[in-house]
Formats: sequence, structure tokens, C-alpha cells
Amino acid sequence: MMKVLVNNFTSKKFQIIFFGVLILLGLFIFRDYGMSWDEQYQRDSNGKLVHNYVFHNEVEPYLSSAEIYHGPAIEWALYSFERVFGFSESRDVYLFRHLICYLFFIFSGFIFYKLINEIYADWRLAAFASVLYVFSPRMFADAFYNSKDIGALAAYTMSMYSAILFFKKPTIRRAAYHGFLSGFLIAIRITGIIMPVVTIFLFLLRYLHNNSRDKLADILKGIAIYLTVTILFTIAFWPILWHAPIEHFKLAWIEMSKFNWRSHVTYLGEFVNTWELPWHYLPVWIGLTTPIIVLLLLVFSIIILAVNLFRIKRIDFDIFSFTLFALILFIAPIFAVAFLHSIIYDGWRHLYFINGAMIVAAIYPIYVLKKYLSDRWNRLIIPSLVVCYLPVMWMMIKIHPFQNLYFNKGYYKTIGEANFQMEMDYWGLTYSKGLRYVLGTDKEKKFNIKVDNYGGEINLLLLSEQDKKRIKIVKEDSLADYFIGNYRWCGQEYFYDNEKFNVTVDGAKALTVFKIKQ
Repeated sequence: MMKVLVNNFTSKKFQIIFFGVLILLGLFIFRDYGMSWDEQYQRDSNGKLVHNYVFHNEVEPYLSSAEIYHGPAIEWALYSFERVFGFSESRDVYLFRHLICYLFFIFSGFIFYKLINEIYADWRLAAFASVLYVFSPRMFADAFYNSKDIGALAAYTMSMYSAILFFKKPTIRRAAYHGFLSGFLIAIRITGIIMPVVTIFLFLLRYLHNNSRDKLADILKGIAIYLTVTILFTIAFWPILWHAPIEHFKLAWIEMSKFNWRSHVTYLGEFVNTWELPWHYLPVWIGLTTPIIVLLLLVFSIIILAVNLFRIKRIDFDIFSFTLFALILFIAPIFAVAFLHSIIYDGWRHLYFINGAMIVAAIYPIYVLKKYLSDRWNRLIIPSLVVCYLPVMWMMIKIHPFQNLYFNKGYYKTIGEANFQMEMDYWGLTYSKGLRYVLGTDKEKKFNIKVDNYGGEINLLLLSEQDKKRIKIVKEDSLADYFIGNYRWCGQEYFYDNEKFNVTVDGAKALTVFKIKQ
């Protein structure tokens, strides 16, 4: 009893200190990140239109929007918060969004801690898993500006937690709680429909294993309540479904599976059409950008799960089934993309939501190892794993605020080696640094800037009103005082002379500023 009390006290101390530090960290660094390509479009064409439709009865703009079939739950919430606080200047609006998105991610990290602790009743395992979750380099950076993909990750994580609670004790309250979060998840990304499918599968697996103890009627009742609540909140969080929900849901699914974005991406040193990506595009991107320790643990987990299938009566079935649940939630969306031939691009960001499930599955071999070691050695496992992860955390500090360019060292030894081989600054975040350089060094009141792509224009929104008035974006070299480019869709060095500034991240030149007029 005393040991349990001590562990609970230590667990609470860790939660307060770890997540408290993360909140403070966010308050110090949220201004460091640039503006991502999609932010204004998502705000104006999704969140704003939904808000005005619901609260101001502006029907036609919403129903005619190209974004009606893109889940609005996160964007709707962000815009509504923005209105509550009364922000008017673009810089304030988007910095506020960055902070709120990050805090939502950190809250999901707290839920992730509770999820692992719920499975293993081991705060040390939960603490290490939380480190892997929060300090996944690309997820950490995107947490500030990528509301869609990291919002889906956060919701997926919270829904996994409610699922575990539901599995352990299928009460009406827990069924409703899981249904609420599943509905919220689906209303962010429709691919979240995998959650109810896998939830039902796990309940069926549990019944087949424990049919002498679990009453089928109670299970079916819980599932019925869960599915009902899931449907109700999916509709509630997605206003287009207020009108002919089945028809519009079908249309949303078709658009997701056959999204028609005709462009090309840099992949393994070549420009590849987005509708002709090879089957290995996702596995390669996940393999190159996930910390190696997570990949190794995941491989061990799959091996151990496969072995334990043949000794199912001699293992802890609940922990086995929870790990299998997470593994399916990780793998199924990857196979779904391949099966549906869905168009994806910009690495694997469209599937960032499965990162938490991957880490849940990856923790299993640590639990198995701890069972076979003495207490003395057990105390060394987690500190040793944290030490092994320190190089990843150091790299995050070293390349701040461009953790979105992270590659592990399994294939490319530096990020520079990946330059012109893989997509780099596809969000256009580095433009913020380039614009600030020109503003800080050029004493002219006004100047003309040519940018290589839209990322350079969107980052103007993070400038003060006074600074925005000093810059005019032009299309022709003959009119430009400066050229700024981030090498997206470029494939080679720019032909301009007189380089004045660049953003270099671990050997990769991600942006360059050239002075055109002397």
C-alpha cells in the first residue's frame, strides 16, 4: 500500500513538473515559428465560414465552400476562440493560433501519459512514452502551426485513452465519453472512422477470449451506446452533416480517398507526380523521419506480439490486446491509403495522427523486458532509454525552430544529405526568417521583394502592420530589390548572385536571400 502511495505521489510530481515546463517552454518559443502554407486558407475557408454559418446564419458562403468536406472541428474552435479574444491584426491572430495549437498538443501529451499509465500502471514507462510523444521532432514543430494534422493526432490520442477506459469497464458513461471523442476525431479527419471499427473489433476479440466472464448483451449495449454517441457528435461538430448526413458523409469520404491535388513532390532525388507516388512513399518517409529508437522498439513489439499469439493463455491478455489495438490503429491507415490510392504529399503529415498509436505499440517490449529483470536492473531501463534519446532532443535544440526538417541518421547522416533528395521546407516556414532579415538590415522605408512561391507571401501575415507596409511583393526580377526562395519545387541552387543571407539547417540550405538591385 505504501509503495502504491509513493508511486502515485511521484507520478503526480512528474506530471506537474514535466507538463508545467512544456507549457512554459511554449510561452517562450511560440513566436519563433513561421507561417505555414495552409493556415490562412484553413482559417478563412473553413473555421471562419463554419463559425459565421452557425452563429450568424451566413448559409451560402459555407455551403459553396470548397472546404465543406474537410473536417472543421479544430478550425471552428480556433476561430471562435479568436473572436472571443477580439484579435484584429493578422500577427496577433496567427500567433494566438500557434500558441493554442501547441497547448492542445501538450494537453494530448498529458492524456498520453495517462493512457500509458492506465495500460501498465507504471509511471516510469508513462514518463518515457511521454518524452517520445512530445519530443517527436516533426510533431513538436508542427504542433504550433499545423492545426489539421497535429489536431488529428491529439484527438486520436485522446480517443485511444477513452477506448482503453471503455475496454476496461464498459459502462454507459465511458461509452458516451469514448463516443464524444471519436465523433470529435472524425469531425477533424474523416479517416478517424477507423477508431469505431477497431473499437468493435477489440470488443469482439475480448469476448471470444473471455466469453465465460463477459456477457454478450452488456457488450452489445455498450457498443450501441458508443456508436450512437459517435454519430451524434460527428454530426454536431460538422455542420454540413446537419443536412442529409449520410449523403454528405459519403461525399466527404469520396473526396478524402480521391483528393485531386495535381502537383509533384521531391522523393528520393526525383520529382514524382502526386497521383503516381509509389507504394513505399509512406513507409520510407516514416522510416526516415521517426527517431530510430522508436522504430527499433516497434519492430521488437511486432515480433513479440506475433510470438505471444501462440502463448495467449500465458500472458496478460489485456495488455496484449491494448498493444494490438494501438498497432492496428497505426498500421490500418497506412494500408487504407495504399488500398484507396489516396493522394498524399508533403511527407507523411497527413498520417501524423498515427504517431501516438505507433509509440503506444512501441512501449510493449520495454514492459516485457522489465518482467524478466530484477528490481535493481529495472530501475536502470528507463534512464538508459532516456539517455539513448538525448541525441534526438539535442538535435531539436540545435535546429530550432526548424524541427520540421528533421531526419534520423539511419540513412541520411545529416539533413544536408537529404537536401534536394526529399521534400524540405514544404510549409514555407523559413520565409519568416528571410523577411525579418531584410526588414532588420535594409534601412529603406520601402522595398520590393520577389519570392519563389506562396510561402513567401503568407509569412507577411506574421509581420506587424508597420513592417507589412514596407514590403511589396512583385513578380518580375526587374522590379525586385530582393529575391527570397526556399527551394520548394526547385531541385537545384538558384541562379542569382549576391547572396546576403541564408537559413542553413544541419548542412541543408533551406532558404536564401539575394540582393538584386545594388
